[in-house]
Amino acid sequence: MPAKTSNKRAWIIVIIAVVIIAVVAIVATILFSNNPEKTIDETFTALKEGNMDVLDQYTLVEGTDNSIENELAMGLTDSTNSTENSELEKEMIDSCFSQLEWKISETKKDGNTAVVTVDITNKDFSNVMQEIFSEMIAQVFSSTFTGQEMTEEDTMQLMKEKIDEVTATTTNTEEINMVKEDGIWKFSDSDALAEMLLPGFLSGLEAMQDSFSESYGLDSEYNDSGL
Repeated sequence: MPAKTSNKRAWIIVIIAVVIIAVVAIVATILFSNNPEKTIDETFTALKEGNMDVLDQYTLVEGTDNSIENELAMGLTDSTNSTENSELEKEMIDSCFSQLEWKISETKKDGNTAVVTVDITNKDFSNVMQEIFSEMIAQVFSSTFTGQEMTEEDTMQLMKEKIDEVTATTTNTEEINMVKEDGIWKFSDSDALAEMLLPGFLSGLEAMQDSFSESYGLDSEYNDSGL
């Protein structure tokens, strides 16, 4: 009997130990499965793979317009959104993030907010936007003689080709503000995030729009071309 009792106690101890380990594992998973670093890694990895849908999951709902997605996935096309342009759009997005690399160096949490310091490397878009602008100006004036205006697809193709040609990269140390919403860490400012991920792109795009509309009075033609 003593031997049987001893074996029974041993099994009980083993079962209790297994249960404790399982509970600890579950708690650890809950505590550490979602954190600011995980959100950044998953988002940046998805963008590098050409997946823009991740922005809907990790962008704060209030006070944002998903700037990256708007500028790259919608702002460069009109309402027709043809199959050809959709494919060009995807190829351009792939090219924009093909050189994206990042290294998280520090995370500071304060309740449901956090500031993550990240070294972000990507293509340097500051010069390419000027090249696109110059090319578009030349083609717009050429169209006055040929009668062949730039189409939306022409604009998309031009931008893709110029972005593909970019070989220079730039690395910047950025502070990304994040907020915990419904248990998930999200980016609180998509405008700032877009500028961090696409250095020189959005500011260059805005400068192009201003130059077309103000300097040349071509606002309607510019927008008709898809920008």
